[in-house]
Amino acid sequence: MATLTGNPDVDYVLTIIFSLIQTSITTAIQYIQLFLVTYPDIAGVLFITIGAVLVFLILKNLFRMIYNLIITLIKVVFVSCIVFTGVWIYYRGVENMLSDSKVLVGYAATMDGSYLKAYGGALNALKTNIDAFSQFAKDVIHDEL
Repeated sequence: MATLTGNPDVDYVLTIIFSLIQTSITTAIQYIQLFLVTYPDIAGVLFITIGAVLVFLILKNLFRMIYNLIITLIKVVFVSCIVFTGVWIYYRGVENMLSDSKVLVGYAATMDGSYLKAYGGALNALKTNIDAFSQFAKDVIHDEL
């Protein structure tokens, strides 16, 4: 008997378990070989079916993993944007952040303009309404203080 753990009782149980597993696998392989020799057509169809099911399960898990990866990346980008905005407001202050955002929106509005059609003029609307947001942010901050 092999010494695996140092405890003779545990080693005895593990030896019995491993020998039962080995015997079961050996017997299963012998029955599979006998089935292949006796019924080759049925065995071929059976193995193709088992292979197709395994491929389906692997592909399903692969697509599920890719989907979860994309969802996780979207969450990371969203949280990173919130953290970046918070750090930006913390270091620059609300007034400087709003003036920076006006400059960024103005810069984006003077670009090519082909993307504005896709966004329906959302940047121009933001540019015209940034003063209202600025006043709202100042009111909220002064109310909290």
